[in-house]
Amino acid sequence: MRIGIHTGNVIAGITGSTIVRYDVYGPDIFIANKLESTGRPGSIHASGQTLNILQQAGIVLNYEKSEDIRLDTIGKAVDSY
Repeated sequence: MRIGIHTGNVIAGITGSTIVRYDVYGPDIFIANKLESTGRPGSIHASGQTLNILQQAGIVLNYEKSEDIRLDTIGKAVDSY
């Protein structure tokens, strides 16, 4: 199992009329998905933004820097741990 965590903004909505589905959208969802898909099995892959928030909350974690994630679709690179 791989887990990708990113902190950011989302847009949520309900789609469909016969089969109703709830979904979330936005660039930050894409970042979390990319973190998950590029992560190591058995590990949690988090963005630097999420790590900063956890540290500000006083949560102490063992972490190691990973390669930055390039997101050409949205023109961004995200630091990851």
